[in-house]
Amino acid sequence: MSENVRLAEKHSLTQIVENFRSKVRGIDIAIDIAHDPDRGAAGWIRDLKVAPSSSDPNRLALWAKPEWTDLGKQVVGSVYRYVSAEIGRHVDPETGKATDNVLFAVSLTNRPYVKGLKPVSLDDEWIEVLREGDYIHPEYGEIRIRASEVPILRRILSWVLRKSTVADEHEYEHGEAQMAEPMRTDDGVQYPARAYLYVPDPTKPSTWKLRIMEYVNGKLMITRAQLGRAAAALSPGGFRGRRVELPPEEEKKVKRKLVELYRQLGVPDEEIPQHLFEAEEEREEVSVKTLQTLLKEKGIPVGEDAVQSLERWMEGQEQVIRALQESLNEAEAQAKELSEKAKALEARVAELEKALAEKERETFLAEMVRQAKIAPADLEKWRKRYDENPNLVREILLEAKPVVDLGTEGSDSAQEPDTLEERRATKLAELLKEGVPPEEAYVRVMREIQ
Repeated sequence: MSENVRLAEKHSLTQIVENFRSKVRGIDIAIDIAHDPDRGAAGWIRDLKVAPSSSDPNRLALWAKPEWTDLGKQVVGSVYRYVSAEIGRHVDPETGKATDNVLFAVSLTNRPYVKGLKPVSLDDEWIEVLREGDYIHPEYGEIRIRASEVPILRRILSWVLRKSTVADEHEYEHGEAQMAEPMRTDDGVQYPARAYLYVPDPTKPSTWKLRIMEYVNGKLMITRAQLGRAAAALSPGGFRGRRVELPPEEEKKVKRKLVELYRQLGVPDEEIPQHLFEAEEEREEVSVKTLQTLLKEKGIPVGEDAVQSLERWMEGQEQVIRALQESLNEAEAQAKELSEKAKALEARVAELEKALAEKERETFLAEMVRQAKIAPADLEKWRKRYDENPNLVREILLEAKPVVDLGTEGSDSAQEPDTLEERRATKLAELLKEGVPPEEAYVRVMREIQ
């Protein structure tokens, strides 16, 4: 199978669960937004299980138990309806140990690579993230989105440049302020560092700028109104006549982050303050060049339009997938047919072997009757003994002397056998006629007649 595409059944759903519960990656698994961890966690995966799929009870699926953050509660259902899983090989950076079937993240999206999964709802205790038989793209965790499904260039290339405005290493995983964290007071209300867009030093509240969160019904959350105030502070006229002062490069990052937060809340681009897109447009030029370089490194033919080149390459890979699937189906059908033929042949061979063994038995016993070593009336008894241990029966009868049946060929006055062999043969015949098993009869004769 191509290195560019894998079947999900190559992933063991059970192994994914086991690796998750044993914490192979050593961190909590997040629910990202649009495969972009820099947007913050919409939730955290607290457990995994394997259960029947919602779309087909005959297929198993991987189900995740989410714990939604305030961010997730704002966007699930209203902004995003589906999820997509990122699964692959994890290499421990300290030991170098590689582990397959590891869940890296689950991402909220509206255009998942895998179709037919159950839509996500905040009311559901478990969400369906993958089924057996689904295709998984190995580059998915790196490229993150399909270029052919997103028409806006800035969204297609958003994965290329990482955002670092909000000091990612200091972001709180569970979206809840901790007791000992520093706080800044605005208008008489205290806010943590995560409530601000620009945080150069998380330990110094005086350096924090551009608040994007406010309390709504007692919960701290991002609001469109607060984003508007931050956007105004970055405009030429400023917010209430005051423009925030930031280093030029940091200001570009902050503007890009604001645009992403607006989109995260479902605000159309035409309703986002247009002065924020200046940095976005500059980034697109860099992103195109970066994408072209990446495509060349991957060995993908690059034309004038990098996005179209990526789309054509992905369409070609989909054709490869279909061709491989057809070949696989054909091979499976041939294997099934050969298996059935092999079973039929094995049954026929068994019949022939049984018939051959029966023929050999009857030929041998007939010869023993002809040599007067067994009586015709005892044939059925000797057949059973032969079937139990043919080698022993052949040894006994081949060494035995002809047996004279006194009831048909003589009288009690017949001359007694004189030689040792004759006495043993006579005694053996008597024991066999009494129903003594051949092995026991042979041992008794050899022990008693010396």
